[in-house]
Amino acid sequence: HRLSKDRRSVPLLMAPSRCVFVGGLTPNCVKSPDLLESAFARYGQVEQISIKKKNAMPYAFVTFSSIDSASRVVEELSETDGEMEKYRHLFRVLEPAHLSERPRRKQDVEKEKAEVARLVDLARRCNVIVQVPTTHVGRITDYVQKSSDAIGTSTSESGTTYEVRVLGSSNRKDESLLFVHCSCPTVAQELLRSLANTAYISRIIKKTYVLGDGETYSDATLCTIDSVASEALELVAKSETITRNGADPTAIRIRISSFPPNVAQKLISSIEEVDVDNTISLSPTKASHTLSVIELASGGAYILDLSQDIGTDDYSWGTASTTKSDRICRAQHKIAEVFHRYRGGMLINELQGCVAIDCGSSPGGWSLFLAEQVKCRRIHSVDPAELAQEVIDREAVSHLQMTIEKAIDTLSQSLVDENDKIGLFVSDMCLHDMPEQVDRLLEAREKGLLCKGAYFILTLKNVRSKAKATIDQRAAEQAKRLEPIAEEIDMLFLISNKPSERTIVGRV
Repeated sequence: HRLSKDRRSVPLLMAPSRCVFVGGLTPNCVKSPDLLESAFARYGQVEQISIKKKNAMPYAFVTFSSIDSASRVVEELSETDGEMEKYRHLFRVLEPAHLSERPRRKQDVEKEKAEVARLVDLARRCNVIVQVPTTHVGRITDYVQKSSDAIGTSTSESGTTYEVRVLGSSNRKDESLLFVHCSCPTVAQELLRSLANTAYISRIIKKTYVLGDGETYSDATLCTIDSVASEALELVAKSETITRNGADPTAIRIRISSFPPNVAQKLISSIEEVDVDNTISLSPTKASHTLSVIELASGGAYILDLSQDIGTDDYSWGTASTTKSDRICRAQHKIAEVFHRYRGGMLINELQGCVAIDCGSSPGGWSLFLAEQVKCRRIHSVDPAELAQEVIDREAVSHLQMTIEKAIDTLSQSLVDENDKIGLFVSDMCLHDMPEQVDRLLEAREKGLLCKGAYFILTLKNVRSKAKATIDQRAAEQAKRLEPIAEEIDMLFLISNKPSERTIVGRV
């Protein structure tokens, strides 16, 4: 690493390391890093695996949550040849990784402490935690906040306020946590049900955690990974949900819900070691209680909560609830989300029976949605590539196997009757520049293809910049181009959009 001038004089320290060097990786191991994590999980929690492929023989650095775990794996495998032989199909060399570490700057330590304190505060004020990809934090936050309106932000006759509020989020590289406060258990359940039943949302969410039975929660337990097991036993002993229901603590069945997932196995082993009286019965199914163990800071603070199990694991997260092919499913999520969000979801009723054109339609997800859900009487599905057979089989779908430019010329000659003109123009074409997408819509309008009041849905794709501000600016420029000829324009950053995409909807 290059050092700034003011830090080159700081002495290097050869410190004990939580990291081990793994050399001579086999091809299978390089392709599937999970194999390494599975192999080392028995020795302790694996925090990170970094594979290097620069040399002819790939190698890796495996970082454990503690120095003891790293020392134990090296000691046990080096002393027992038989143990090492078990892993010859993965690697050839295992040694301690002596890392050169610099003393941490005081401001860095203070910054880390402040971040942990912030996350602890969020965890103690929330009652629902949602695990999402970091790239979608902003979009999921907007959706959850708007769910407050959908659920009904109001006050009941008893004076209870129904409200959903996002308190904040963690700042992780790949996956983050949203800390949500729901005003009562009923609202928490409604929120989870709404997230789970919306396909384009449920496929993004990794997992959800309900703290304190969904009630206002302010006493979550803060601990380290090494003390989780003993803290769990204390929670069982004093849990109000057990004592107030007259339940026998020795009879409860606990399911472990953890973030990150690899914490669970370490925790199970720790509980079995500490729980000599078999106070806790672990059960992944038909559990009476859920023990949530959530890492707030890497290798540091964990939040621990024991609450009655309300079946949150019964929801299907990270998958789309459909039997169609994967390519069709992924294509449909964008247009389904547009119809769900634009004009309060009422657009689908207004467009039933219209004529539509789907530009860049292959494999046909949008055309299939228009046929099945919008029930368009005719869909001109334009793409030089093939459509999926289940799309071609739809009577309403007419495949124009040509470019959009040729299709516009062809249709301008055949769509003479006003009733045959296009009432919905949609395009998810893979174009290099955002203006090209708008150009095709304007061309169709100039050649008389669109009926009066036709709607449009365009995916604006930007391949030249990854900067959010630049993408938003370029998308806004295209919206401005449409202002003279369109109304009810709405720029959406869909859950299903890639970071470089925006979706513009409006009416000509």
